[in-house]
Amino acid sequence: MISIISLIMNRVAEYTLEKPIKEYVDKLNISDRIIMYWSGEASYPCRAIVNFAEKRDIKTIGYLQGFYIYSNLQHTKKTKIGKRGLKGGILKFIQDRKRVYCTYYLAGRTMKATFFSSNTAFDFKGADRIYETVTPRFTKGWIKTFRTYLITKDQFDFGDKKKINVVLFLSRVKQNVIERELVDMFNLLSDINNINFVYKSHPRLFFDIDKGYNASNINSFQLSAWADVGILFGSSIALHLLLDNIPIIVPSFVHTNSTILEKYKICITAKNIGELETLLSYSTKDEIRKLIDNTKVEKFLNKHLDAHKDYDQIMQVYYEAVVGNKLLDKETLYIDK
Repeated sequence: MISIISLIMNRVAEYTLEKPIKEYVDKLNISDRIIMYWSGEASYPCRAIVNFAEKRDIKTIGYLQGFYIYSNLQHTKKTKIGKRGLKGGILKFIQDRKRVYCTYYLAGRTMKATFFSSNTAFDFKGADRIYETVTPRFTKGWIKTFRTYLITKDQFDFGDKKKINVVLFLSRVKQNVIERELVDMFNLLSDINNINFVYKSHPRLFFDIDKGYNASNINSFQLSAWADVGILFGSSIALHLLLDNIPIIVPSFVHTNSTILEKYKICITAKNIGELETLLSYSTKDEIRKLIDNTKVEKFLNKHLDAHKDYDQIMQVYYEAVVGNKLLDKETLYIDK
């Protein structure tokens, strides 16, 4: 009953606040652009903004800042949906609204066939509005600029300098993670004497961990600068590590997904916990680095992330993608293949 009342109150509040939203949109110029994170348009207040903007022919743009690193599309566990019952029916009636879409969406290369075709975007029906272009966040120029102007001078420092610095970037358990294997791997990494082990949790990961050094409050850029090796199985921080020339280990035994890192052979794959233990216990930093084919990494980065372009080139392309009117000229502004 409380959830039903809460939803009704939210709907009333949304209806009341639509007036100032409309007044704001009405003050914009027709040539203005409204940018929001993709899927924001599906809920309040962005839904109202898109509706009012559409009536005035003001373009709205949804952008995808991430990059889908899985090579399979069903990358999260399926949930069981039971019978709705009376309460469920009422909630559905209150929640149901026609899905609205931005004028168009900007996403990284291959995202239309991967991310937007995956079960993450199962209710998204605007594939014809997606334009693939550069992803500024995952480029060398962006990272250099970010580190220069936005990261403090304080560098992350931890452990014995003679040991291998290893950082584990965790993903949500619902992303087809085998929890027992994850716990075993965590315990192993905590006990290997040859490494300095830290981990960064996922913002939505609820996992009881009492070993290792919790570096969740440390910026990922700082961790990447500190690391000799990165371990992950679902985090797009993998692209930052590749750009920083940090070897990546994918422990494939921890989940049932597959990644583009394995597909393009730009990582070290540990097929079982024994392989991971041997690699980190008996290898030097240089020996681990030599297991990565840098030619393949560079080819991947240039093809998917325009890593060969400088910061100004990247931002010019993205600027044109945002403000450009030639939306049908995909060869000029966008890549949608």
